[in-house]
Amino acid sequence: MTAAADVAVVGGGLLGVYCAWRLARHGQSVVVLDRSIAGEGSTARSSGGLRMQFASAYEIGLSRVSRAFYEELGDRPDVDGAIRRTGYVFLAGRDQAMDLERAVRVQREQGVAVDWLEGQELRDAFPYCDLDGIVAASRTADDGFIDPWSVHQWIVGQARRSNVVIRQHRPVRRIERDGTTWVVEGHRVQQVVLATGAWTHDVGALLGLDLPVHPSPRVKVLTDLHPQLPAGMPLITDLASGAYVRSEHGHALVGAKPGSASTG
Repeated sequence: MTAAADVAVVGGGLLGVYCAWRLARHGQSVVVLDRSIAGEGSTARSSGGLRMQFASAYEIGLSRVSRAFYEELGDRPDVDGAIRRTGYVFLAGRDQAMDLERAVRVQREQGVAVDWLEGQELRDAFPYCDLDGIVAASRTADDGFIDPWSVHQWIVGQARRSNVVIRQHRPVRRIERDGTTWVVEGHRVQQVVLATGAWTHDVGALLGLDLPVHPSPRVKVLTDLHPQLPAGMPLITDLASGAYVRSEHGHALVGAKPGSASTG
């Protein structure tokens, strides 16, 4: 039996359920299909970084739009959606400093309040970091992170109250065109939204598309907080390796690309 809806959203992570909720609020009937438990993939494992430090006006604009949503969400008593404004820092060695400086110029042109640190000012700001090989840093005080799982669960509730159907344990293996409609795992729809994150290339292949989206794996470790690390430290990223660290409820949350080593 084929069920009908206006839109099928493939992927039940934060982006997927948000899209479904917004579409439903605009009068669309929506079904969300997730291969496992909605939000259990990248959303549940995300560090929740929220920043304006990007290298293009387009990315900064996207971040500004999402920031407005989280600003509004943070005022609601029924969800833990507040932005933890610990700040965001990027550390650059000599090979990364020029690109970082260009990014900072773009950010300032877009109205982002970002500091450029080097020399003694840099060392004074981060006495708890090994800055060997680090020549400069960019810092924003208004950035930080959110709790992605709490936000996801709140949006799921809003989506369901808007009559969004969320089908879990429904992997999408076939997407076919049938006249003027799409058939997605037994659902006949007018539009299909791919919200599959790192798996978008594989899902796009079902449509005959070669989408330039590929996974970029990360490893995360939650350690005891080092006594020299302040609880209110910013999220610090070493550009050379992509490794980052921030405080997480009395622990240090450390992330890195597999096989990378931090120089910061």
